[in-house]
Amino acid sequence: TAEDASLNGFSGDGNYMYNIINDSVCYLFKFDRCAGLFIDSTSIITPSDYDFYTAFSPNSKLLYRATSNSGTKTAQYDLTMWNQPGGVFGSRKLIDPTIDTITCTNQSFGSGSSAGFPKLAPDGKIYFGHYYPCNLSVINFPDSLDTICQMQYNTVILPSAHTGALPNMPNYRLGPVVGSICDSLTSVHELKSQDVSVYPNPTKDRIYITSSRSLN
Repeated sequence: TAEDASLNGFSGDGNYMYNIINDSVCYLFKFDRCAGLFIDSTSIITPSDYDFYTAFSPNSKLLYRATSNSGTKTAQYDLTMWNQPGGVFGSRKLIDPTIDTITCTNQSFGSGSSAGFPKLAPDGKIYFGHYYPCNLSVINFPDSLDTICQMQYNTVILPSAHTGALPNMPNYRLGPVVGSICDSLTSVHELKSQDVSVYPNPTKDRIYITSSRSLN
């Protein structure tokens, strides 16, 4: 699965999707990978804080949302609270560290405030772009609750100012749906060499392959 830069994206396990409606409204959906249907939903509405840019943690249990206006309000939401009324929204915690005001060398574009466009990278960390400064911030342990996730501003200093967006980093590691009738991965068994016969050898026009095990 690959995330859109700002408006929607799936969790790494394929079981959740977010859809951002506007600066203050985000819908979350559970996704049935077997039926291809959205089966449940909840919402995150933050009219005063404008949570916007969104990313899932590697274990798909936490959601991170960065503010779309000036400021340092990066929120963490606990998706394990889904089945409690208002549980996901009620789990909201701000995880920003002490503000670091590093600016670009010979630039006047500002500091690391207003983190945006979070992206889960292959190293298991979530990186944030910013608005015009030349730095990237990072959440070092995004599977951890509250400030233990260790968000740091200005971790990566870039050579010039930028406007916030990071490259898309597609997830090609979607695992099996264990126990589902649609699971086509865990039921796959590799054939061993002794299970297969290929003949004749040498051959000219055609070969025959037989197996002592089912090839279905």
